[in-house]
Amino acid sequence: MTKLSDLGERNLISDIVAKYVEATIGDDCAVLEREAEQIVVTTDPVPPAAAEVIAGDSDPYWKGWLLTVINASDLAASGADPLALFVAAEAPSDYSLDDFERFLMGIKDSCKIEGLAYAGGNLREGKALSAVGVAIGARRPGSVLGRQGISDGDKLVVIGEGGRFWMDAMICANGGEILDKMASPLFAPRSEGRVMRALANANLLSGAMDNSDGLLPSVSQLCNSNGLGALIDLERLHKPKGYDDVKEIVSMHYHRLWLGWGDWNIVAAVSPDKLTQLVDIAASEDTDICVCGEFRRDLSGTKLTHGGEMADSPRIDSERFVTDSWFSMGIQGYIEMLSNAYLPKGGKTRAKQKE
Repeated sequence: MTKLSDLGERNLISDIVAKYVEATIGDDCAVLEREAEQIVVTTDPVPPAAAEVIAGDSDPYWKGWLLTVINASDLAASGADPLALFVAAEAPSDYSLDDFERFLMGIKDSCKIEGLAYAGGNLREGKALSAVGVAIGARRPGSVLGRQGISDGDKLVVIGEGGRFWMDAMICANGGEILDKMASPLFAPRSEGRVMRALANANLLSGAMDNSDGLLPSVSQLCNSNGLGALIDLERLHKPKGYDDVKEIVSMHYHRLWLGWGDWNIVAAVSPDKLTQLVDIAASEDTDICVCGEFRRDLSGTKLTHGGEMADSPRIDSERFVTDSWFSMGIQGYIEMLSNAYLPKGGKTRAKQKE
């Protein structure tokens, strides 16, 4: 087995990393040629890949893919045109070269899908394979979407499919198999960059953020940024498409599948008078839109409703540095929380669990 230490940093960069990077590397900085625009920058580390943690597939390819999408999804929420991704990676000196190239291939392939140029970064020794990405995009001045700007009465919309990640996750957790991994958000998620750029260009959204922590905490953050509450209608959270034959494998009610992290869709707000145009543009981009509630000044926090019953939103989050995050409690603890948190009707009743 060829190890990273067999090559050394400079040979790794010149002979290996250079094969996957689109920009010329070797200088201290990469140069991106753009006209006068606002530059949009985001950064995120790659967590343990769900493909490994949930599905047991330890191929580093999925970690490289996920690193790209985590950063691309932030750009998507801003409506920015994707430009470049920089990756600061570290790995043990005895790490397998083949595995390291699989990681790089995941970055390269995902960048191609997301419209990003993999433009290099940094490489150093570390205790395990890990990486931080920095993604750069651009928008015309004054048109970058953010979390503020939402008004009382704006509709709450989810842009992109919901529930697919946890449907696939529960299939794997219950002994099933995902046959097409490249089509599964559990292995190879995609951002909603293309449709978000179209919606931003049409000036349709009041505010938006990427759904990296789960629907409920994402809505809560939008509420906090705008001094509003929100009402989510669970009956609007439909069953993911293409899963008619898995009821016996996935016992979790499909409402709950929408509430966990992993779908990499966008949570946004739209004025009611712009909703029809938003739906039309999304349809032209072959993107699912779920109008699942509204932002309201007369509500405190996020409320859930189903079948006439209203309840406070439970805490189902993946926030770091807290004890009830899956980073702290482990994936099985998170699944139990997702399965058992109280939801009005269709979820856990106060007397017993009824799904």
